[in-house]
Amino acid sequence: MLDVSKGSKPLYMQIKEYISNLIKEGKWKPGELIPSEKELQNMFNVSRITVRQAINELVNEGALAKKSGVGTRVLDPVSKVEKFSTIVKGFSHEMQEIGQNPQTFYAKLYVNIKPDEKLKAIFGEELNKGKKLYRLDRVRGYDGKKIVFFKTFLCTNIDLEQKFTNKDFSLYKVLRESGLILSLLEERITARTADKRICKHLNLSSGDTVLVRERFAIDQNNVLAEYSIGYYVPELYTYKIRLNHDFSGNIVLP
Repeated sequence: MLDVSKGSKPLYMQIKEYISNLIKEGKWKPGELIPSEKELQNMFNVSRITVRQAINELVNEGALAKKSGVGTRVLDPVSKVEKFSTIVKGFSHEMQEIGQNPQTFYAKLYVNIKPDEKLKAIFGEELNKGKKLYRLDRVRGYDGKKIVFFKTFLCTNIDLEQKFTNKDFSLYKVLRESGLILSLLEERITARTADKRICKHLNLSSGDTVLVRERFAIDQNNVLAEYSIGYYVPELYTYKIRLNHDFSGNIVLP
């Protein structure tokens, strides 16, 4: 049933598509419980974490809903309310949405960094549970243009050092394939004057302003796992939020 040949899609993605197709075809109807993780594990002959990864992505997309002690049921696509897409999208995804090929100009991973007071306040007790604290610095853009300097902090058991094979690796793809699915908890947008380090990374001049985007993200266990800061060149980046809602009448956006 699953394609395990070289170059095929990740197994969790194939399972996700299989479930999604059953829902679209009406074979699994809104309100019905789908097979348990154990049943799906046996059906596809895969690990439980692979099944859980597929299920969690569909939950985050609003196709399924999980309830402890009950199971996972199919949601009604008509009656569900979608206020905001909480799945964390990486820069690569954002650029692909506007038809651009993302580039990484600089990337450096720091392992087991010592948290300052701010990071201690953000991650709290998770720092005392044997998890590693990583910091990933990257400069990203497209078409030769440097758009953003990211500082990403991750508190996780995943061995990112082994997975950081080159500067062009997709962070959120690696996290998903490792079973960690992040959902947006909060974002803060401000503006500030770029300091010397930001100016150097983004080829800016002293006194230039950058758009600062702070992001806090939780994992599927509602544990804060990521804190990131992005410094954007405002002339090269537009921050967009699309809210999905049921409107009566036609609304045309420019």
